[in-house]
This record gives sequence, structure tokens and C-alpha cells, in this order.
Amino acid sequence: KSASAHWVRDVEVVLLTAYPGWTKHYVFLSSTPLTCQWAEPTNAVMHFSQASSGGEAVLSMVTTALVSKRKVDIHANGCEIFEIYLK
Repeated sequence: KSASAHWVRDVEVVLLTAYPGWTKHYVFLSSTPLTCQWAEPTNAVMHFSQASSGGEAVLSMVTTALVSKRKVDIHANGCEIFEIYLK
């Protein structure tokens, strides 16, 4: 199944993880969108690359949302996050 850009609205970031030495970060949300589950059925976890364009900003926003317990709106393609907005 092919993924397409979609919005994940009004969710909480519950966990942020990464492997040492990797620029890919995994973002666990209060609800995993179906589009992510369809795109990556064996590992349906939202993610982004810190090394990609805008990756540092996404890391900053995800960290802020996690620490402050604020909900977010996420623009993603499948499981890959490319925009995030604090609510």
C-alpha cells in the first residue's frame, strides 16, 4: 500500500527514541495513525531524520511537546514526519 501525505491531529508525544550514532529518531504518539500502520505494518512508529532539511526543528518541536505535555498536529508521509505544530 502506498502512503501519501496526511495530517495526524491532536496527539501527544509519549516517547522519543534514537539509536546512538544514528540521525533517525522514533516518535511514539498517543495514537498511531492508520496511514503509518499501512505504510510500515511490522514497525508502525512515526519517525524523522535529524539530518534532513528541517530535522533539527522537528527534533526541537517533538522535544518541547514531550517535556511540556502539549498536543501536536503532525504532517507526515506514511510514518515519516516532515512538519509538526504545537497546539
